[in-house]
Amino acid sequence: MKSFYITKEDGGILAALKGIPEDAKYLVIVCHGFLGGKENRGKIFPFTHKLNARGFGVLAFDFTGSGESSGNFATVTLSRQISDLNAVINYAIKEIKLPIILLGRSFGGSTIIGLNQNLETILGYILW
Repeated sequence: MKSFYITKEDGGILAALKGIPEDAKYLVIVCHGFLGGKENRGKIFPFTHKLNARGFGVLAFDFTGSGESSGNFATVTLSRQISDLNAVINYAIKEIKLPIILLGRSFGGSTIIGLNQNLETILGYILW
């Protein structure tokens, strides 16, 4: 997986990882839980490998204040997480250009529900 950063409109930085095979047909954006991070205790790497073998790319990121992203975790709100997810989706639409499936664990799943978008590029939702 490749490490990179997404700059939000407010100047905040979201740390991210992506693993996208050349033949990918879809992109799974992974939203971690409340005290989690993009690596999901190392589980993101075998998970990505399995999805890549099936034609899925993976993009995992740290919400503001988590992991390597800028910001203060103590000020976490659902609205801020939704803003972060919007920034990641916008990046994916512009730079990766694959149909998107959103996967959210725990508070990451709540973030997806709160997103309240019906973008044509989002094909599915996985709430874990």
